Amino acid sequence: MNKRKSDEDKREAWKKYFLYLLIVWPLLFLFRHWESMQMIMLGFKIALAIGAVIEVIMVTKDKPQLRAVSLIFLLLVLTLFVGSSSLDFSFAVIFFGVVIFDGFSQLTGQLIGGPKILPKISPKKTIGGTIGGTVITCTTLYFIIGDILPLTWMLYLCVSAFFGDFFTSLLKRKAEVKDFNNLIPGHGGLLDRFDSFIFSVAASNLLLIIHSILSTP
Repeated sequence: MNKRKSDEDKREAWKKYFLYLLIVWPLLFLFRHWESMQMIMLGFKIALAIGAVIEVIMVTKDKPQLRAVSLIFLLLVLTLFVGSSSLDFSFAVIFFGVVIFDGFSQLTGQLIGGPKILPKISPKKTIGGTIGGTVITCTTLYFIIGDILPLTWMLYLCVSAFFGDFFTSLLKRKAEVKDFNNLIPGHGGLLDRFDSFIFSVAASNLLLIIHSILSTP
């Protein structure tokens, strides 16, 4: 894909890629060993929650019509702390699934392309990329943990990840900013990197709550 880019764009693409690995791989290791790293995982949750809320407040502070969004994000990030530590397995699986979905949606989107889904809000998202990311995510999760989680939940995870990215893209459009900040070079702020993950955690916890209510005699 870099063959068609200028030298400067190639350097930016490689920098973004290696920073992505530096962020993702340590977190995957952390979540893989969540049982022995409870305090570190809690620290990550707290840092992500505080950072996400601060970023939303900063981009909406001069936009009174968007201030209600800050409350929505506060409620979303609180879902990071829902449930007991035993649910951290689901937390880890969600992160793993979102990483696959985000990465392969971008890769298949650039390789396959296809019609744009929401060009005025998120101009790089294509139907081919979204379908490719969903198929690869569901396939990977099925072969790894298919005996634990149903395929419908995996599809639900992909849908919530997509809408998480869409929602934050819409917010940035309304706030007239490209990124939430420049905390992570090439990626933007914490929400630019973890928006799909936060939404997927919230959506999954909502599903657990509904299931618990419906299954209560």
